Amino acid sequence: LAIAQWEDMRVYDDERTSSLMHRRGVDSARDLDFDAAQAMAKDANVGTLVLGDIRREGDSLSIEAKVHDVQTGDRIATEIVRTGRDADPRPVFDSLAARVLSVSGAPPGERPGLVAQTTHSLEAYRAYLRGAEALQQFEIDEAREAFTLAVEIDTTFALAYLRLRDVDGWAGLEATPASRKAWAAKAQAHSASLPPGVRTLVQYYVAYENGDLQRARELAEELIANDSTDVEAWYQLGEAHFHDNASRFPHEPEYGNMGKALHAFQRAREIDPRYLLAYRHILDALGNCAANTPWLCLADSAVYASQDELAARYGADEVDRIREQAQSEQIDVAYAWVDASPQSALARSELIKSLIDRERFSEARNQLGALRASGDTTQARIWEATLLLQEGKYAQAADTITLALDDPTSLRTLLTDQGPDAAFAALGAGARIDRIKVFLDQILSVVAGMSDVANGPGGIELPVSLLGELIDFQMAAGLAVDPDEARRLAYWWMDTVDSLFASDSAAWQKAMAATSSTLLQAYLSTRDTTILSRFLDNIDTTGFRTWRTMDAHLALARGDTAYALAQIDQHVRQADDLEFSGDPGGVRSFAWADLLVRVGDPATAIDVYGRLDSTRVRVGSPSLQVRSWAERGALYQQLGDRDKAIEMYQLFIDAWSDGDEVTAASRAGAVGGGGAARPG
Repeated sequence: LAIAQWEDMRVYDDERTSSLMHRRGVDSARDLDFDAAQAMAKDANVGTLVLGDIRREGDSLSIEAKVHDVQTGDRIATEIVRTGRDADPRPVFDSLAARVLSVSGAPPGERPGLVAQTTHSLEAYRAYLRGAEALQQFEIDEAREAFTLAVEIDTTFALAYLRLRDVDGWAGLEATPASRKAWAAKAQAHSASLPPGVRTLVQYYVAYENGDLQRARELAEELIANDSTDVEAWYQLGEAHFHDNASRFPHEPEYGNMGKALHAFQRAREIDPRYLLAYRHILDALGNCAANTPWLCLADSAVYASQDELAARYGADEVDRIREQAQSEQIDVAYAWVDASPQSALARSELIKSLIDRERFSEARNQLGALRASGDTTQARIWEATLLLQEGKYAQAADTITLALDDPTSLRTLLTDQGPDAAFAALGAGARIDRIKVFLDQILSVVAGMSDVANGPGGIELPVSLLGELIDFQMAAGLAVDPDEARRLAYWWMDTVDSLFASDSAAWQKAMAATSSTLLQAYLSTRDTTILSRFLDNIDTTGFRTWRTMDAHLALARGDTAYALAQIDQHVRQADDLEFSGDPGGVRSFAWADLLVRVGDPATAIDVYGRLDSTRVRVGSPSLQVRSWAERGALYQQLGDRDKAIEMYQLFIDAWSDGDEVTAASRAGAVGGGGAARPG
């Protein structure tokens, strides 16, 4: 900070210097000799090297800087300053920096001191340093507490406001766009004394939080052009790509690019392997690059096209190889994160998640053991429930997550590190409806205490007061135990979206598209065609596929069997893998199978219901898989296959036998047989 005030001078900061030391196996500055320091400086391609010493001399601190020419190794100057042991050391570092700059040929002129750039309060600065360390370790609560203290002590502390924005970005359900926008604005308001590069970073944050991610990318690229080793600029470039419709297809040129996001995150990690924030996003980006999606990640970018177009352009085998490589690299990066931060429960959790995603269950269980050994039983139970969910052991998964949630510390762990989705999935898989409601009330009490708005479907801002009923709607539609309630909530949700957003707005489209699967499930439990027609009247059909299933159901309900059969032929019998992949693919599988039953093709319906047994699909739709067992049992009964019918019914009973009493009628209907058994 003290030296980096000129735009035409590049200064390696302490984090990047620490990274260079780490690469050369130098664990401590005390172990750094001149030869290693000179080699590091040559690696960094800088001209001047400063080696320093801080010594206690009675009641004083003596700070010495030895300035060297990197190429020759010659010492150019030695500068020494002194201050009291208990005094704020920043003013003497300013003095030392001025001497070093004059030796290095920097132009004369006024330069904001360290106090002006940071804070006039040493206590606030120390709190900031504690927060920065905690943030790198993803200790979100500790980081927030430290940065909050810093800005309470000094309300003009721009760097602390900037990091509060970062903390909010990792705060899970507790995070709000309004808070991040406010922190970025406060940082900008007090940024006049910051070095040029940091001021540009502040401008980046303001553009990012105002939704101008294209401008944010331009600012990050400007920072990289000035210094190609700026680790934070690379990381933020990745953020601005990753969060700007990078997974949207068809893909507009102004959108973010998944491959460029991955490249930027990887570059940040290459520059500084201990820049731990990058690991999480590398894993997220690699997961998207490994998936069967309408894009292909290449060396430093991604090509967006349909699966057929990608196969024609690169060859199907090459497409598969690139995606398999991303899968393998995902696990390598997760292991590297654990190596870089072995005490981090989040790093180990992400490794467990990566192993589960790749169905390496025995390795995942080994890592669960390490998580338990570290004393983090809450995280271990949550991941145990997720693992049981993957293995199709739904009743056990529900029991395990219930035990985890009984721990008073579990709610904060879920919200900060994992989000609530895993708990909702496990409880829903076991039909623990009452426990879901308790869990939902706990979450809402936390969120309501922090903000009036929260991220809703599609990333849109919604009043917190609506979230509870929205989740009730998702649960009612998914479990299908109360058709009247599912119908009421479907109408409530569509009315709510209509009241909040204009029907031709992007927010309306996002909210409706993001809940299309829920609305489709509500229709399947109610047979209310108005749910489908209201959705299809205004929805943009270019960005997702679920509308096609709705369209076919609506046609059959209106008596157009020929059109429904044509849709089945095109989107089921000749479908690509994407039609049935991921969470939306699970809902579409159930809906297409239901349609096949209605047009009189039970054998094909059984096969399509069977797609819900795929590990990749069932975890996102466990309740639908359980319901599909009852449906398949009834279909096998109709086809005269008694043994298969019993097998399917038994799977259904095993999963929901300990569910709440509201599912009792469903269980009785399934066991009773005598036609199509429909849960609810």
